[in-house]
Amino acid sequence: MKVVSIGNNTRAYTNAIYASIDKQPYNYIDINGHIFKLECSHDFATDELGMGAIYRQFLNVSIGDSLDKVKWYTLMPQALPTPNLSLEIYMTKKTKVEITKETLVKLLHKSLDNLFAHRGLTYVLDYLGTTLSCKINKFVKYEDMKYYYIDREITNFSIENCNPKYLVIEEPVEEVSSLAKILDPDFSFEQIGVGGLDGSFLEDFRRTFATRLLPASIVKEMGITNVKGLLLYGVPGCGKTRLARALSELIGAGVTKVVNGPECLDRYVGSSEQKIRDLFKDAEEDYKTNGDRAKLHVIIFDEIDAICKSRGSNPNSLTDGVVNQLLTKIDGVDSTPNVFLIGMTNIPEVIDKALTRPGRLELKLEVGLPDYSGRIQILNIHTKKLRESSRLAKDVDLEEIASITANYTGAELESIVKNAVSIAILENSETKSKLEEIVIHQDYFKQAVAKVIPNFGVPDNLLDKMIITTDDRDEVSSYMVDTYNSLVEFYSGDSIKTKSYSILYSLNDAATLAKQSNVGHIRYICAKQLLHIQGDTAKANEINRLLTESFKAPQSLVIIDAIDRVCEFIANGRHFSSIITHTLSTWLTTEEYGSTHKMAFLVVIDANKKNNSFLEDYLGIKTEEDLDLLK
Repeated sequence: MKVVSIGNNTRAYTNAIYASIDKQPYNYIDINGHIFKLECSHDFATDELGMGAIYRQFLNVSIGDSLDKVKWYTLMPQALPTPNLSLEIYMTKKTKVEITKETLVKLLHKSLDNLFAHRGLTYVLDYLGTTLSCKINKFVKYEDMKYYYIDREITNFSIENCNPKYLVIEEPVEEVSSLAKILDPDFSFEQIGVGGLDGSFLEDFRRTFATRLLPASIVKEMGITNVKGLLLYGVPGCGKTRLARALSELIGAGVTKVVNGPECLDRYVGSSEQKIRDLFKDAEEDYKTNGDRAKLHVIIFDEIDAICKSRGSNPNSLTDGVVNQLLTKIDGVDSTPNVFLIGMTNIPEVIDKALTRPGRLELKLEVGLPDYSGRIQILNIHTKKLRESSRLAKDVDLEEIASITANYTGAELESIVKNAVSIAILENSETKSKLEEIVIHQDYFKQAVAKVIPNFGVPDNLLDKMIITTDDRDEVSSYMVDTYNSLVEFYSGDSIKTKSYSILYSLNDAATLAKQSNVGHIRYICAKQLLHIQGDTAKANEINRLLTESFKAPQSLVIIDAIDRVCEFIANGRHFSSIITHTLSTWLTTEEYGSTHKMAFLVVIDANKKNNSFLEDYLGIKTEEDLDLLK
């Protein structure tokens, strides 16, 4: 058989080999072991085979060559349809074409139906007069079958666009995006593996990301822009990193990059700024190529405070240039809208204010200590696998565990679950059969709670050790009742007050009140905790850190034991540390206007030491009871 040209370019769109009309009973042809679709025409002689340039190139033949190994088939040879086919789509001319992915798939099914699949072979498609070419990269094979064909009912296509500048493939718009889940009244962050963040946190999230539920065209028509970033802050171990990853999936991130803040710093001039530019490079190229159809790129900065400290705070700092570069990339002249930033920090107050203004990291969400229901959610998340594998005993009561872990972070609750499993393994390690049948009981969880000491606040067992005796004198009992009632009123009332203090005359009384108050976060401060710290300024900074950390909880109670010793007060000569005293005085008497958090202080003094004047003159607090009455 002699190879000739097909003669008519329109015949190329059939993706077939042409032969003379006398071969009409045949529908397929085998050339050198490759099966092709056969079309017959009067334009070809009996000994001629018409091929387009693509087929001649694939078979490595030229016009005029003779082919000896040719077989003719009336019916399709024994073959299987391939379920998955990977294709490269590209343009033959530099003409811009827009086509939806659904239309392209229909065109592929129509043009390639019942054609045999050959890796590396290019097929030609006609779309509204424009030629599209597609090349097979790979397809699913089975060991016992030699030939595979494309079936419009079975074959699925995986498409790679090789000319995105000219060929625009529009992805289908989902009726309900993953972000639309948040509008469901029954939605909870627990569904995406994050516990303790419902309520007002969820409402803020819904309000801020509502615009991302709209198509980009409608957002432009309304003359608004999507939120470009958020700042997650809170104490260590409360799930900021876990939440950041969950949020990136929830808002439909196509690409997610996680960066540790300190890794962006470099000692060479300009290198730190270059690292910031490199983080945005992929997103900028994506937007330049695909415009509004570009994927959303999420960049997560862990420990963002390391690179975004307030400019000018340190003349020798490397971070000023990094902040400037980051601000330029977020909303500068050449900024792109397909980038979303998530910053995470434990100390939000040191971050440059320009970074958190509207239009940048405008949403600031505090991830604090989980409340009772939040702790139940977190424990449910971390025991899910145990429950599904029937390794969680029926006597396990997670609500009880949640009730005795008031000051625990999410990381510490996860540690309790891990420790419970470890304890169970050690107690059942005698034989292999026991280990294979291991089940986690409630007692293992209680033992784990005793072993995991919270870094944030005072565990209940420490309060129990402080409660030694119960004083039954009427005067003390009356004062204790009044103090307790004032605490209840302070925490439950609608007052805008954020601070409250009470004077007590024994640690026993303070611990008893703290235990009865059921406040989520309790902090204990005494002079012994400061002994290892050198210098009054360092001690004052440590006190400030502890109190700042405590105030992050919605409700906190701070016991200051022997406040005169903490302030290093000496009656003879009236010596005391002015900076420590000033720090405590500021915290005790200054309101935090605009905050919804509440902090109460139980100030313990020795009833035998008449230091009332020190409290009033230097700390600015007054005692409402006469010391002699309380002796």
